[in-house]
Amino acid sequence: MKKTLLVMGLVLIMIFAFVGCSNADKSQEGASTQSETSSEAASNASWTLSVNNTQVTAADAAGFEVVTQTLKKTNKEGGAEDQECTGFTLKTLLDAAGVTDFSKVTVAASDGYEYELTADAALLPTTMLFLEQDGETFELPRLAVDGEGSKAWVKDVVSVNAQ
Repeated sequence: MKKTLLVMGLVLIMIFAFVGCSNADKSQEGASTQSETSSEAASNASWTLSVNNTQVTAADAAGFEVVTQTLKKTNKEGGAEDQECTGFTLKTLLDAAGVTDFSKVTVAASDGYEYELTADAALLPTTMLFLEQDGETFELPRLAVDGEGSKAWVKDVVSVNAQ
């Protein structure tokens, strides 16, 4: 029951966030719009992340501030592609797990891939975990590090370890 209420809370937060942004100037970078898939993904989310051996679930994340940002993903040619991501900042996740003193963060994917960030990079407001990218939704959170290449964009995140 508690889990259902938390998930419903996330859906309401997302709806209010998107409705509030719907009147904003659409020419503004990172402008967001609500889509049917984002609210469906939030209500059906059932993931769990290990954050320094503390379990954080989709229901826990229902209380996190939902952000939509246009981030740059660099490519091998040196160019960058804009990616619109909706989720929450890595800092929000670390704060929720009570992680305060660290010098690096390692993010691990379900396939065993790991990516390491400095504390400064992890705390940037443009370093985030997201469940929606350019209108496509995902079952597990993904990491995005603004201005970095595909190695820093980790799919299917299952754990975050700050040391």
